[in-house]
Amino acid sequence: MDAASDFGHERLRLYLVVLPHHLDSRDLVHINADYARSILEKAYQDLNTASQRSGQGPLQRPWLQAPYQADCLQCHYGIEYQTGPAFGRSFPHQTHVVSAKIRCTICHGKRQTAHGTLRLQSEQDCNSCHSQLAAIPKGEDCLKCHILEDLSNKVHFPHKEHANFGLACSVCHQGVEKMAHRDFAQSGAAIPKLGHEFCGECHSNDLPLRGKDCKKCHNRF
Repeated sequence: MDAASDFGHERLRLYLVVLPHHLDSRDLVHINADYARSILEKAYQDLNTASQRSGQGPLQRPWLQAPYQADCLQCHYGIEYQTGPAFGRSFPHQTHVVSAKIRCTICHGKRQTAHGTLRLQSEQDCNSCHSQLAAIPKGEDCLKCHILEDLSNKVHFPHKEHANFGLACSVCHQGVEKMAHRDFAQSGAAIPKLGHEFCGECHSNDLPLRGKDCKKCHNRF
């Protein structure tokens, strides 16, 4: 990557990762977070486009970001970096929100009815999810923690439509019902590596030919 791209990428990291840790909380009141975020997001997209056009490949965002949209995130900006105590344990939002993709409302009350409340009342409530990490899950257990959204940044895959059609998670996440969930999540099998032929078993009538209309399924390359 050229020096200009390196400079731009480092500036993004400075604004979103370094500076927030050096700002007094009173200073944050005077920052229009949505406006600043939109400027930085546009700068990231421009740098990413330039990088791919020059053959360097896509850039990773230099900041943590929840892999879903939620009303909570419009105000609680930067929550992905926060860690706090919970029933004698450390609760890192990065692990739960970014890595595990757990929705805010799994632990917190909904904005419309119980904003600011904590749904979890004891360590036993935490264990209702954590205990499953060491267990071999059944098909119906997946949705107790996971959400049905199009989470991939590479392929358009509407989870909800496929689940509503009756497809089990193990059809794509092969092996999920054969090992402890923590081991499966850390294995390469957790992210499906299925090709055109696999999708074509059901979508043979609307699957584009190789090299034709790639963006129908692929978000980026």
